[in-house]
Amino acid sequence: MSDELTLIDANILVYALFPESEHYLACRTLINAGASLEAGLCVTSQILAEFFSTVTNSKRVSQVRTPEDAADSGFFVASCIYTREDDWNR
Repeated sequence: MSDELTLIDANILVYALFPESEHYLACRTLINAGASLEAGLCVTSQILAEFFSTVTNSKRVSQVRTPEDAADSGFFVASCIYTREDDWNR
């Protein structure tokens, strides 16, 4: 893994969840690249919380996700991208 990490914003995660978004393909590609530790992409628990808050709020997205669906998506992202909390286990 690279010594330098790039923080992924919550908006990237949100766009990657909605195929109708004009940013979907680019965001999904970026997240998929995060599956490689060499990519150096990371998220924080705060970013995952912002993602969850956004996709479960009908005032912020057109296709609201249930809390269960949002959690599943967040866990998927966290499994693909390095989380800063990983440092705590070293």
